[in-house]
Amino acid sequence: NEVSSELRDERGYTVLHSLLAYNRTTDGEELVPLVSAILRAAEDVDFKAKFPLGRVEYDDIYHMKQFYSDIEEIKSDIAAIESATEKIVTVSQNDKTALALEATKIFNRAENCERKIELLQEESSHIQKELNESKEEKKNTDDLSVREELVNNLQCKFSAELKRYQESLKEVTDEDLYAAMSTDRKSGGSSRLLLDQLNRAKWSPLHLVCLQGGFIHGKVPLLRVLLQEHPDSSRQQLLTLLDRQNRNVLHHLLEISEPTDDTFRALHYVIGRDYSLLLQKDDRGKTPLDYVFDHYYMHASSFRRSNGHTGEARYEKSYLLLKVLVGYLERGELGTYATNGEE
Repeated sequence: NEVSSELRDERGYTVLHSLLAYNRTTDGEELVPLVSAILRAAEDVDFKAKFPLGRVEYDDIYHMKQFYSDIEEIKSDIAAIESATEKIVTVSQNDKTALALEATKIFNRAENCERKIELLQEESSHIQKELNESKEEKKNTDDLSVREELVNNLQCKFSAELKRYQESLKEVTDEDLYAAMSTDRKSGGSSRLLLDQLNRAKWSPLHLVCLQGGFIHGKVPLLRVLLQEHPDSSRQQLLTLLDRQNRNVLHHLLEISEPTDDTFRALHYVIGRDYSLLLQKDDRGKTPLDYVFDHYYMHASSFRRSNGHTGEARYEKSYLLLKVLVGYLERGELGTYATNGEE
């Protein structure tokens, strides 16, 4: 059970997150056996049991901006379930495949929503404990009451909407199909770990491999084990996960002043699996390519100011990276982009 979401550190990391976050100077290939072992062990965890999520400590426990950001995400999840319920009446009873795909997504989203609510409730319990120990002023107690009431109301609405969706789904499906879509299985624990973003930055394990340019050496072996041990149908979902700043793995991978050979290898691997990542914009309205251009412009300006005496290596590498990415764009527009990621 220690590989499940039961135990988290102060940042909200599971054991898989921690392994990847705190060993960035280690060659990634050396960590592959450990990552594989954790994912295999996770498959033996019975997630039908009710695991406490473990609390995530805030730097400021009354930082309400973050709290309301979490609340908005939960509201969005509830709205998605509500919308899916309305769609069911328009789905042909013969279109079982489309219905099953939609239902699987909704049940997965519902599970994540439930975990978010539980996490906020855990945090409220922790805040209450801190208040009891420190005997804070009444105002802080009132703030906590507002938090708890809002979370409890959302939990009631979530439960009601999920129940309405389940009942509507049962009306248009047979029992076997419904059971296949909705039953919590003992397997799938590795999927739960790989998709886990219940930390303040909303970083998945894949994000952590690429964070700030990623591991110094061996990014591709780690990316390969995280993606290839996951079912083919969900690899796309893993690659397209966005963090709290709406950044994908390429944003993080290319957030590096001086790219290395390992950066280029990881770039080939990731873009070969999802070319569209290169064009996604984050909260600042920037694509991964925009950040590469920013670094190139900075190095080029520095190189020119020194009359070619300093910064030549950084300038050349940032230029090469920019050239490679522009090449990807050109090939993508021509429809000739190779998608096997192995070239």
